[in-house]
Order: sequence, then C-alpha cells, then structure tokens
Amino acid sequence: MADGEFWILALSGGGARGLFTAKVLANLENEIDCALAQRFDLIAGTSVGGILALGLAKEIPATNLVELFDKADEIFMPRSLFSKYFPLFGPKYRNNNLKALLENDEIFGTTTIGELKHRVMIPSVNYTKGTPRFFKTPHHTSLRTDWQHKLVDVAMATAAAPTFFSVYGFSNQYFVDGGLVANAPGLVAVHEAMHFANHPDVKTIHVVSIGTFARGTAMDPKLSPDMGILSAPTCTCCQPSKGWGFRLFELTINSQEAMSNYMLAHWLEDRHYLIDGQPKPEQTSYLGLDNISPEAQKTLLGQADVISQELFSQILLQKIQNHEPFPPSFFYGPNKNTEI
Repeated sequence: MADGEFWILALSGGGARGLFTAKVLANLENEIDCALAQRFDLIAGTSVGGILALGLAKEIPATNLVELFDKADEIFMPRSLFSKYFPLFGPKYRNNNLKALLENDEIFGTTTIGELKHRVMIPSVNYTKGTPRFFKTPHHTSLRTDWQHKLVDVAMATAAAPTFFSVYGFSNQYFVDGGLVANAPGLVAVHEAMHFANHPDVKTIHVVSIGTFARGTAMDPKLSPDMGILSAPTCTCCQPSKGWGFRLFELTINSQEAMSNYMLAHWLEDRHYLIDGQPKPEQTSYLGLDNISPEAQKTLLGQADVISQELFSQILLQKIQNHEPFPPSFFYGPNKNTEI
C-alpha cells in the first residue's frame, strides 16, 4: 500500500566512472531483493546515469548494467590515435559502438519511453534550440510526444559529451550531454515531482542521489591564468591539451553537481541521501571521465562495495525496502492508464 511519500532516485553523469554508480545500484538491488524501480516513484539520470536510469526503468537487472562496462574499451574507442590526445578537429571517440551496444535486444533494443512502467526523467540539451531538454515518461498531460522516442536515442542524447562524443541527432534535432544543465539531476527531479508528477508536498519527498566517485576539478598550478582554448602550461614543454577546451566540460558538470547537492541538503535536510565518495590524492590521476584502465575499474568497484556496506548498516536501506510507490498515471502511449 502506498505510504504517501515520494521517493526519487537521482543518478549523476560521470562517463567511465559510472561503473561506481552501477555497482552501488547492483548491491542495493541485491539487498532489497526486487527491481529497484519498484521502490521509487521517479528515476532521474544524466549521461551515463541516464543510461542506467533507463535500464532500471526497463527493469534490467542492475548486475547486467554493471556488465555494460566490460565493453568500455569498445565504447571509448578513439577515432584515431591523434584524436585521443588532441581532439582538435573532432571528438575523441566514435559513438557508434555505444549505440550498437545499447541497441542489443538484451539492453534497450527498440523499446520506447512509452513502454516503460516507471516514471523517468532524462536531462539533455537541445542544441538545435540552445535550451535544456528533459525526456520523460507521459506522466503529465503536457508530455505528449516523448513516449514515442526510443530509449537508445534518449540515452545517446543525454550522453553526447562535448569533445568526447559527437553531437547526437534524431527527430530532426541535435542534442548534447545533459550534464551541461543537470549533471546531478536530483534538484530538477524534485521540481518534476512537485509540478508534473502530482506531488506538491516537498516535505514528503525523499531523494537518493548516487554520484560517480568524482575527483573534482580545481586549478592546476602549472596552468596560466590567461589560458585560452589551447593554452600551454607555464612550464617550457608545450601541451596544448592543457587549455580550457579540454577541461571546461568536466569543470561544468562537477560544479553543477556540487551546487545541486548543496541545495538539496538545505531544501530536504535529512530526506536527501547522498551516496558518493571522495577519491584519495593518489587515485585522482586515473579517475577521469574516459579512463578505463584496470586500476580505475578496480578502484571504482572497490569503493562502491565499501560505500554499499556503510549504506546497508543505516536505516536508509530499510526505508527503501518498505516504500510502496503510488502506481504512476500515464496519459499517452501503450501504457496509458488514465484519461486526459
């Protein structure tokens, strides 16, 4: 029986570091012994978090989502050796391998948003219009078209990270990574709950935010404060990759995530549960957005297990296990269950 509370699962973007998120989700799902989507009223996810959110909403076992990262070397396959280190004339990586992986029938296949049985919200940026774009299940009468979109297209749109992957186009529009506007989607998800999911009482909203064990982004003392797109550091060696053009995206998503979590902590107080960690200095050098080294993967998996153990000793696990969401109302598509 529904308990009157509204629980949101918010999954951050972070590229290859999403392995941390996926492993925490798998550990959590194993503990509650049912599909995670059955214990949340709304699942929001950005970039790699968006891919994971769509997978959970489709009730793909979280352990299967962890296995997606076994293909990381194919996902992050450089367009060329030059492009990997100096992506001056195009993105570092091809996005066709990621798309082919998601199109597998065991992942998304041809499934559309309208076929999902759980509410989702996936941030992106509509580059055609130059505005934020949030793909959603049809849980409000104004959401007339998104249900027709394939999960693959939505996943590719939210994960089109500038300089890493190409801008992604479908339905005659072009999209860029949602991390530019909501890398940590918990804040916009609360707005979604209050204004589009018929739950205006913020005092009964809970948000479980899962990060990607981000290393943070700060000023390298070797860099010139006057750096441009391709500025070199103040040392004598010339490394054009040290300019703004190659670090601005990561600074943007990390800053947005910090802001979102800060505001949620004030707004929701003890109803915001942040599941994340801070890497040690010796770990930061190999925890980049596209680092798929064995050392990086071992660190992410290990930290996910450590944090999961701490989580499972708290009352949060019991709260998630006991929550019974209200059945969502869908106004359009194959799962339409209410009249407009």
